[in-house]
Amino acid sequence: MSIKCGVTGARKLLAIATVAALAVMGCAAEEKKGSGAGGKDLTQVRVAFNPGTATRLYAALASGLFEKHGLDVKLVQFESGAATNAAFASGGVDVGYAGIPGILASRLSSDTRVFMVDNDGADAGGLVVTKDSGISRIEDLKGKKIGTMVGTTAWMGLISALKAKGIDPSQVKIENVSPPAWIPAFNKGDVDGIWGWAPLIYQMDDADGTIVATDSAYMRNPLLWQVRGKFLSEHPETVKSFVAAYDEASALVEKGDAAFLARMQKMTGTDEAMVKRTVEAVKPVGVKETATGDSPYSMTDPQGLEAIIRSWTDVLVEHKILQKRPELKGLVDPSAIQKYLAE
Repeated sequence: MSIKCGVTGARKLLAIATVAALAVMGCAAEEKKGSGAGGKDLTQVRVAFNPGTATRLYAALASGLFEKHGLDVKLVQFESGAATNAAFASGGVDVGYAGIPGILASRLSSDTRVFMVDNDGADAGGLVVTKDSGISRIEDLKGKKIGTMVGTTAWMGLISALKAKGIDPSQVKIENVSPPAWIPAFNKGDVDGIWGWAPLIYQMDDADGTIVATDSAYMRNPLLWQVRGKFLSEHPETVKSFVAAYDEASALVEKGDAAFLARMQKMTGTDEAMVKRTVEAVKPVGVKETATGDSPYSMTDPQGLEAIIRSWTDVLVEHKILQKRPELKGLVDPSAIQKYLAE
């Protein structure tokens, strides 16, 4: 595997992470109260945020569902996983969503718990190639230059596809490219393709590219919500209310609510067509589904979500993305969804 990543860039990232964490700590107290509609006090929840495919988050924000359930949600945006992890470790944020690599990285530095499954974005991630790449299938990747962000869900999609086809990653020129640089690298021909996620891969697809593979053919790719263990133990009702608002937002996503789509368009900086295409590809996972033992995303069956996380952990450790295995026992915590469903 050929990976380009400078030490200077890593040091800068660490510095940014530290500054971001300190800044967030000054933003809000854990349970700051504010006056909502009708004079109702709202409990503040600080959400680590990065524009992505958490469709029900946009729907709940657009429709006032968090306020309805007594929450004052404050979004704290981060530009990197390192900054997000630092904020969780310092107590600067309460909850946040991430793919499994981000969840595991947070777990290494703090007591975080997965309290809810958001969606499976496997159909919204994959490989888009340039028109002159000569790539039409995974087997064509040998000797080709493929950009992705190493250690992310996109990288996992690439590694899983190569493994399924019996191709050693060393046979592919894997370039470590950050998401903001995906489209420029693609347009300039610096890479033969990008293994990434929506809506960016759709934009490249529309720019004379071709999507030749999606993550769904090779793996499950759940987006998960995590919470600081201390916050969950001290404020279980608050986390339960977050789940309730999120679950109620499912209907708005399903019917393509106009306010939801407009909010997602604004917050992701993409046009209406890209948003609709992303929403169609992302598959929300219902709260009730994760409370049963029949779902691959079950939070109560060790062969459900825990098994998916274990398999990802094995790959990330094998490729030295994670230098050590995080403690997985207790990582998946269904208490909030169980409390919500019991009412």
